[in-house]
Amino acid sequence: MYRVRNATVWERDVFEKEVELTNECFIVFQFHGHSWTVIHEEVIYSWNNGLKPEDAQAISQQLQTQAIEYGVSDTAGAIGYKLYDCGELLEEFYDCCENDFSDKAANPEPHTLYGEDWKFYSIRRQIEASDVQEPFDFVDEFFKSQDAYVPAWGVRGSHTCGIGKRRKLAVIGLDPYDLRMDFVAV
Repeated sequence: MYRVRNATVWERDVFEKEVELTNECFIVFQFHGHSWTVIHEEVIYSWNNGLKPEDAQAISQQLQTQAIEYGVSDTAGAIGYKLYDCGELLEEFYDCCENDFSDKAANPEPHTLYGEDWKFYSIRRQIEASDVQEPFDFVDEFFKSQDAYVPAWGVRGSHTCGIGKRRKLAVIGLDPYDLRMDFVAV
C-alpha cells in the first residue's frame, strides 16, 4: 500500500500506539499465523481518498501475489469481491438488491453468470445459479475457500477526529499478540 499510493508515512507495529491521522490513511494488519493481510481505510473526508478497486489489482501486480477487493454494506444489502492474481482478475462476484441483470442473462459475457440481483465472473471455476442461494453465504464460502478472514471490527475513536489529531489505534476485542498492525498515510 505504501508504494501503490506513494505514501509518506509507514509506521510499523502500531497496535495500541498513537499515530497522526491524515486525510488519506490506512491500517494494514495481519493476524499472526495467517497468510492474508487486511487493508482498512481510516479517516476519509473525501470519497476520492478511500480504497479503490485498482488498489487491490496494483498490489497483486506489484507483489506478484493474490489480492482480494471486498466490500459489504448491510444497510444497502450489497456485497461483492474481486480476486486478483499477479494483477489479473480471476473472479468477481457482486450482489445488490438494486441491480437488474435480466437483460444480461440472455446474452452473458464470457465466463459470466447472472442471477436476478447478482453477477458472477470467473476464469478459475464454473458455478451454477443454484450455487448462489444466499449471496452473503456464497461470499463467506469463497473467503473460506481462500483461507481468508475479514473480521467485523471497529477502531476505537478514530472516525470522529480530524486531520492532524493523534489517536491510539486498537481493535476492539483483540490484543497486540493477536495481530501485527501497521499504519500508512499519504
